[in-house]
Amino acid sequence: MLKEPKIGLPMKFDGMRSQFKVFLNEVRLVIEIHPFRYLIDASLVRLVGTLLSGTALAWFAPLLEKESPFINNFEDFITEFKAIFGYTDSVRMAINKIQRLHQGDFPSSAYVADFRPLTTDIPWDDQALMEQFRYGLCNYVKDLLLTFPKEPKSLTEAISRVM
Repeated sequence: MLKEPKIGLPMKFDGMRSQFKVFLNEVRLVIEIHPFRYLIDASLVRLVGTLLSGTALAWFAPLLEKESPFINNFEDFITEFKAIFGYTDSVRMAINKIQRLHQGDFPSSAYVADFRPLTTDIPWDDQALMEQFRYGLCNYVKDLLLTFPKEPKSLTEAISRVM
């Protein structure tokens, strides 16, 4: 059997909606990296429970104390967890953010770092995402893109051209 790598656990989640997605992704990485440590749903839920504080812990504690069915079914727990602490309309929120996003005086890498995560919640095709990406770039980078002989075929290619 392969030895699992040593990794740190995510920072505790206190219920701040803006940190929910990052926290959940970090928890999923821990679970993926340590598949033999969390074999049953109850242990997955309890892992999350140990990483909660503040409002989130206050929400979780009664579930544990009353032995709610959620504490033994990870997917049901995550669905309820998202309903309480996640954004209810993540698509609309991501679209609003991506349409307001502009590179400004920041490096292209900073713009890409802000842009790329928003695309995961938006149901647009690559062409629409490339147009929005280009729209948010500063003018001198847009001018630089005009020097390429062909248009990019994907968002990934468009991003690599500005890096």
